[in-house]
Amino acid sequence: MSETEIGGATALVTGASRGFGRGIATALSGAGAQVIGVARDHGPLEELRAELGGSFTAVPADAADPVVAGQLIDAYRPAIVVLTAGRVGQAVTDLAAGTGYDQDAYLLTTAGLRPLT
Repeated sequence: MSETEIGGATALVTGASRGFGRGIATALSGAGAQVIGVARDHGPLEELRAELGGSFTAVPADAADPVVAGQLIDAYRPAIVVLTAGRVGQAVTDLAAGTGYDQDAYLLTTAGLRPLT
């Protein structure tokens, strides 16, 4: 996925309140993506929203919960999914595969980049 493809894309980033997740959310926002930042800690998410402005939507939630993961996929239909928090990866991947998610999307985890579907 090139930088020109990132501009305007919706990116779902878990663990966005700190560390790698925060850094990746900031970079994607800077590249022109609409970033949906998910984390359990509301305060740091709101700080990041204030810093990044309209390109960032803060969603305080536990994306490791399969119900929440499904709601996030359904609500935002991300083209980019970045999983930096705990056990989130399997919940999001399983739900995307089981819901007929037909968008070309990419999943970035510590194991690397691969198509989501």
